Amino acid sequence: MTSSVYGSFRKFSITVFMTVLLFCGFVFCTVSELYAQTGARIYYVEGEDFELTLRSERAIIQAEAVNSGGIGLERSGIVHTGPGTFLEIQLIPSATVVMLSENSSFVYNGFDEAGRFEDLGLLYGRMRVVTGSGAGSLVVRSGVVSARVGKGDFGFDYLLEPGDLNSAPRPLFNLHVLKGGAEVFPYGIGGGSSVFGAGNSLDVYEGEGLFLDISSFHTFAEKKSLDYGLLSFWNEHNFAGSPPLAMPDTLIVLGEPPSEPDAASSPVISTTVIPSPDSPDVVVTPAEPLPAESATVSTATPIEYTPPEPIKTPATFSNRGKNITLALGLFLTASSVGLQVVSNPQFDLFSNKDLAKNLNNASYVSLGAGLITTLVAILYNPSR
Repeated sequence: MTSSVYGSFRKFSITVFMTVLLFCGFVFCTVSELYAQTGARIYYVEGEDFELTLRSERAIIQAEAVNSGGIGLERSGIVHTGPGTFLEIQLIPSATVVMLSENSSFVYNGFDEAGRFEDLGLLYGRMRVVTGSGAGSLVVRSGVVSARVGKGDFGFDYLLEPGDLNSAPRPLFNLHVLKGGAEVFPYGIGGGSSVFGAGNSLDVYEGEGLFLDISSFHTFAEKKSLDYGLLSFWNEHNFAGSPPLAMPDTLIVLGEPPSEPDAASSPVISTTVIPSPDSPDVVVTPAEPLPAESATVSTATPIEYTPPEPIKTPATFSNRGKNITLALGLFLTASSVGLQVVSNPQFDLFSNKDLAKNLNNASYVSLGAGLITTLVAILYNPSR
């Protein structure tokens, strides 16, 4: 009698131990998968939809598909937003958050080959970047310039100013430092000395905005204090979603509004014209401060963008199948524990030993199926 009770208790203890061990492994794998990935996640969308390009395949994603669980953004993934659509992205594991404005295009380049910094690209439009607690070095590229930022809060604009009949459109790059500091470098084809002349970089500090007007003949660089209109825009369109990792501080202090409408433009800190060495006829002269009516680059309207027609590709990239399989595996494993609880006392306390034996045998079938199903779900990583 004592030996039988001990044997039943021993089998029951082993079952419970295996269930707890499996559950701990499931939790560990889930958490490890979230923190180990060096990617990004779109976790909130304000608006109707946006265009997502992954692995050379484009899809129109509905906002509901993101707000119900988020979408993974892989390396070289491109996001386009249309009118009225604002989109929030978090970089993992740095916890840095990115707000992409309407009519904008963004590319996630991941880490550089040496793993020194995270690389983002603003193809056009406007975005805001607030670095997280685990952020290291972050680089944002637009056209022929790149900005290396530390910890802080930054706004980026990259627009095209239409040219006249005799000139092509000129790219305008604007960097607004709400918190922290940044350093702007030349980048890519057309960069180098033709953009920054003899200087290697331009520093921008907290409370300043850098404006670059880039042409084939010169780069017009101007620093100004942040204006109220810019702060008001990002305060109105502040982060509203709940990211996977802890949200960094996104509070914006507006301060006092300008007393007069004409005073909305911030005072000019410095203005520089840097000629291109390919154009020796250009004479370097101190530039006059921009008039108030022309010094509102930071509030310019982004270029219009019309999303293409939806193509017949999957509308979401999710792990729903994996999650369902994990849930099924845990259910089968838990049911085996239930069968053990019911069957073990039957051997010693009641006479219906056949029923107890059948239930006990069935518990091992359920346990094996649960373990196999859970293992398959953990090892299977569906495309997103």
